[in-house]
Amino acid sequence: MFPPPCARARAASSARSVASAASRAYPRVAIVGGGVSGVSCAWRARTASDRAATVDVFDAGRALGGRACARHGGGDARWDHGSRWTRDGTGGEGLGVEAWTEALEARDATRTWRGTFGRVCASRGTFVREEDVIRRVIARTGGWDEALEDILGECGARARTSARVVEVRRDARGGGLSVRWSDASKNGEENVETGYDVVVFADKNIARAVGVMDGLDAEDVAREMRAVDSAPSLALMVTLNRAPMVPFVGADVDNDSTLSWIANESSKSGRNASTNCWIALSTERYAREKVTPETSATRPGSPEWAAWIDQVADEMSASFIRLVRLAEASSPTAAAPLEITFARAHRWGAAFPLAVARGARVNKFLRSATSGALVYAIGDYCAEPVGTVEGAVASGLACADDILARCFEANSKL
Repeated sequence: MFPPPCARARAASSARSVASAASRAYPRVAIVGGGVSGVSCAWRARTASDRAATVDVFDAGRALGGRACARHGGGDARWDHGSRWTRDGTGGEGLGVEAWTEALEARDATRTWRGTFGRVCASRGTFVREEDVIRRVIARTGGWDEALEDILGECGARARTSARVVEVRRDARGGGLSVRWSDASKNGEENVETGYDVVVFADKNIARAVGVMDGLDAEDVAREMRAVDSAPSLALMVTLNRAPMVPFVGADVDNDSTLSWIANESSKSGRNASTNCWIALSTERYAREKVTPETSATRPGSPEWAAWIDQVADEMSASFIRLVRLAEASSPTAAAPLEITFARAHRWGAAFPLAVARGARVNKFLRSATSGALVYAIGDYCAEPVGTVEGAVASGLACADDILARCFEANSKL
């Protein structure tokens, strides 16, 4: 553990932190969380000014992406089991994310998802087409994981994966902030990085992790992060023995207690259509019934966990295959009976926010007013549309702009 600084040292550390960043004409930023919001924040901080920030991104996963990451199976099988698609690149009007969208398009990272979308009735199998909406999907083979890694590499930010942050606090010596992290790729070996001027928490669940934020006196931000009401979600990833003869590539599901969305993942641009990969997302009600405090406490990989997730896969598979068979029942073309050849379920815990955090409604980020250091929190719970890639990007970009403005303003006063 880092030694706790006294109150006088905290105030001095805050002054030294801003002054240090200002004297270098750029801040040194640590971002905890390598999802879309964290990477978009890093990208903006590196590219928005000639006096670019130095940025390190820490992510506990084996790859970047967070909930936007993809799940890969045998061969070319792939499912976007957290982020289905985005509107108009990653933005929509009024969010101020045009530069990010252009950066993705310049790398040929996003393409239009072409096909028919609408709503399918689970009780009758009838389908109603919706008005055209431009949906964009990641075209890279590796999904968001690969696209985000490329963006960080090109802008010069450093990414550390398999890096679970254990504690962030003020340096005991010389001001600034220190990050202590555990390297899962080296049997949990612990490391400390020092000398940061700013820390950005791009993972909402950090606020519930014991000890991570305790050394920052940023309880106002932690409290806001914990207060956001979130819902769990369950995803079913399947492959089929043949392509279903249904009039859609993606549809919201009506009148079903288990499923809320089904889609043909293999119909997305750049995918192998012959893999017949489909995905189904649960209803909030079904997920809340299954994701309880007891099941959440079960260790992933344990026999108890395996039994539980297999039961979820069986139940969702039964609803999925019944719905798709019903939807293709009117097809005039004879075909082999439709069967699931592979099925796997995934649990997203309290991951999907239901409303924007109260303190982020204006700025699109949270910033501590009590900590002596520059402490921020960002994510898809800080901007509308809440719970989306678009909201996550808007939050990340707004945070980076604020960081640069504050540090450069301090520089101009020296």
